[in-house]
Amino acid sequence: MKLDSTRMPLAHERIPRPDIYVDGQPVLIFDRGTIRRSGLEALRDNIEAARWVMEFVKPLFGPFRLNKLMTVREGRSTLTFLSSDLRTIFRKVKVKHPLARFLTGAGIAVSREKGDGAVSTILLAGKILEKCRGLLDLRVHPTVILDGVLSAYKKASELSERLVVKGLSRGQAIRLGIKSALLGKLPMDDVDHFTDLLYRAVQLSGLENLIREGSSLIDFKKVPGGSLKESHLVEGLTLTMEIPHMDMPRIVEDAHIAAIRGELRIPNKKLTRYMDYNFSFEDPGEIGGFDRLKRSFLTELAHRVIDAGANVVMVEKGIDEFLLEYFAEIDVLAVRGIPPPEFDRIAKAVGANITTHLEQTSREDLGWAEKIFEAKLGKQKLLYITGCRNPGALDIVLRGSPKYFLDDVERVVRGALATARAVAEDPRMVWGGGAFEEQIALHLRRYADKLPGKVQVVIRAVAEAFEAIPAMLGENIGLKEVDVTAKLRSMHAQNRSTMGIDQTRRGIADMAESWIVDPLTVKLQTVKSAFEAAITILRIDEYIISRELPEPERHYVERIKKKEKQTPGEE
Repeated sequence: MKLDSTRMPLAHERIPRPDIYVDGQPVLIFDRGTIRRSGLEALRDNIEAARWVMEFVKPLFGPFRLNKLMTVREGRSTLTFLSSDLRTIFRKVKVKHPLARFLTGAGIAVSREKGDGAVSTILLAGKILEKCRGLLDLRVHPTVILDGVLSAYKKASELSERLVVKGLSRGQAIRLGIKSALLGKLPMDDVDHFTDLLYRAVQLSGLENLIREGSSLIDFKKVPGGSLKESHLVEGLTLTMEIPHMDMPRIVEDAHIAAIRGELRIPNKKLTRYMDYNFSFEDPGEIGGFDRLKRSFLTELAHRVIDAGANVVMVEKGIDEFLLEYFAEIDVLAVRGIPPPEFDRIAKAVGANITTHLEQTSREDLGWAEKIFEAKLGKQKLLYITGCRNPGALDIVLRGSPKYFLDDVERVVRGALATARAVAEDPRMVWGGGAFEEQIALHLRRYADKLPGKVQVVIRAVAEAFEAIPAMLGENIGLKEVDVTAKLRSMHAQNRSTMGIDQTRRGIADMAESWIVDPLTVKLQTVKSAFEAAITILRIDEYIISRELPEPERHYVERIKKKEKQTPGEE
């Protein structure tokens, strides 16, 4: 047999030892150094990881949530972020523990789908698991606990449908849903401003369009500087670019717009990857003739568009400098270098047929807008296109500082639009401030009293988990958890079903007086995801974490695998 020298270890490598057998007997099933937990030990470890995640996100709950300050390394730079948005935090700081990653993923999935509910999902799942940990310590069998949690889930889902607030129109529900999604994620002084702004955007885009296309109808343009209250809605489109020639008109009314894909110039780069071009002249006088021909050709290109009636030319790529001068002389506004997605969005909004062959351009291909004008916000110049032929397209200009803060604001506002879409599909609302969870807890305790055996103990534990939600709201504003739980339990037992935590009043209050409500669709998804996460974790009886190979062994294995991919089939 020929020895393959390439499989010999290099100086910095070492071959992993195949030591799984001793005297012909298997003594090692998993890799050496593998961490393995099974049975109740594994379940307790998993619940402890879930409890840690719950404690980590608890300060992010409610309108007066706190912030997390993160210092992370990206490339060679060390960046600092300040955020109270769960998705932003876990995007910047990676979670390593598999169960913690699973639980945070469940919360983030709710937020992506419904625009809100990420923190509530993690808190409810964490509390259910924490209460189950207490039952395990009392020697209740895990199968009994699973049966009880499943029964509680079915009953809670059934009860949720009965707690709907009566007398709200769809428009009122959407407005309240938007405000609920913004509370705590933006400064309190700016919540009403953004609620009005987003509700106006929903009205202009239309509910049917919102349900069908979601927040893709609305784009965001971030202009650093100013304050959040300077953020505004544009009934049309906004381009973060300036007019390329100082003599071009800054305002064009009754704009007839030609949308040209490609460029208005003789290409100054390679035609293709493999083909280039060049010009050579024997007589210096021929250069002037060539320049005249070039100008004549470009002027003819321009007139094919202008003769169709265009007074605004929008080009996806470049425009020759000579043409910019020419357009400026005849008072035609030209815009160049528009990114492809933005270019397609503009063409759709103004109703223009995108032109690729200029000789076929006609008046029917032109789009129309009531007004196009340039404005300056801080140091940034913007180009506004308003009164479009197809009025569904909207832009929101976000102001504020610094830039990473605007990125956070955009994610929050997009989440509120997702909530608006969910409420437009299902406008039912329930009382907020923990009143919904307290009602679920009340009915679960009454349901548990009718059941025999140990299952009722499990359902009571789940009821306590629901009660912990308003208690945590109260704890975040300085109230004692025991006092909140006792008072709310007593009030709801007396049929005062609208009582909850009003964080603006810093105490227990009637949610009907302040109209503090939450979308039922978000609550249903929160309850569903929390129970699914808890049940999944309770079903895990063993977890295995394989060790990482030492660096010398890892280098060797990676090199051999790479070699085997390059030379398949060799023996």
